[in-house]
Amino acid sequence: MRSLSRFLADAEQRIGLLERCRPTNARAEIERVSEEWERGREASPAFVYGAPRDLAHVRRGLESAACAATCALEGELLAGRAEELLVEVELALSVGTARVRDLAPARFPLPRDGWAAAALADAERFVALAEDPPGRTVLAEDRSDPESLVSILSELVGSRKLALRVETTPELSSSAATGTGFVRIREGVRHGPAAARRIALHEVVAHAEPRLAALREPSGVFVAGTRGSSADEEGRAILVEERAALLDSSRKRELGARHLAALAVRDGAEFVDVGRLLVERGIPARRAVAIAARVLRGGGLAREVVYLPAWHRVRAALEEDPSLEAWLARGRLSIDAARALRVAAAQENVATTGV
Repeated sequence: MRSLSRFLADAEQRIGLLERCRPTNARAEIERVSEEWERGREASPAFVYGAPRDLAHVRRGLESAACAATCALEGELLAGRAEELLVEVELALSVGTARVRDLAPARFPLPRDGWAAAALADAERFVALAEDPPGRTVLAEDRSDPESLVSILSELVGSRKLALRVETTPELSSSAATGTGFVRIREGVRHGPAAARRIALHEVVAHAEPRLAALREPSGVFVAGTRGSSADEEGRAILVEERAALLDSSRKRELGARHLAALAVRDGAEFVDVGRLLVERGIPARRAVAIAARVLRGGGLAREVVYLPAWHRVRAALEEDPSLEAWLARGRLSIDAARALRVAAAQENVATTGV
């Protein structure tokens, strides 16, 4: 099981789905198209993607892992994660083609537990909110300013004594991204101090700390992740923002716009359709272009459909049973996996101690 979990963690890195979905000419094309939209011309980007990696060995290993489920819970969870990563292989190999739209719902599905309707209602309400008043902003990579994202993030990492590298790069599609042992910040973006604190907490508490904690666990499941763990991780990240009173109108508006845009892509919308939808909802043209590019990355990944439903699901689960949060903090677990592992641990304790 330990070697299998290491293979799955390595396979995720080899696949590199989100990196694979980032166009090689993203910055130039988004800037060009943004200028066109600001002039009233509904242009579409001509994105170019790098050559796909050779994933034949990874696919064979994942196929074997997906068939390796045992009656033991750990084996079942790892097999489920292998099945999820197999979809990522097919997505990575299909980037830039229409097949991405066909495959994406299998990897990033809308929930069937009732939270889809709640998320849609939130998205409609959020996108209608007024923007927060503009204030002082700082370049994310400005290490000389204590209110920059890199400074706030570095201070947070230091105060928690985390073994994390804080890096900056212009080649990132989001404001920040986390992997095991690092947090990367996109250069050239300006954030207000509150937004910088929100991003820092989002990345450190919900993404980085569970990855570091997983390395100390005897079970590799915490490192490899479980089916649905990435969605619930994002849901908990938004909950972290909410608890810190940093889920302001601008952030809600962004989340709402992304959700509506991703739903439109799932319904077959193309770039101009998505951009027009957002502009009609009052989103500035430049921001509409950025959101459309995000939800259509790779050809229509629309991963953003999972954020708001996961926020509802995780919040409801933790309100009902606060003890689950300690399990989420231990590694990359979905809510369902956390529940199952907690029950198994309690049963093992009874079997061992009789208590």
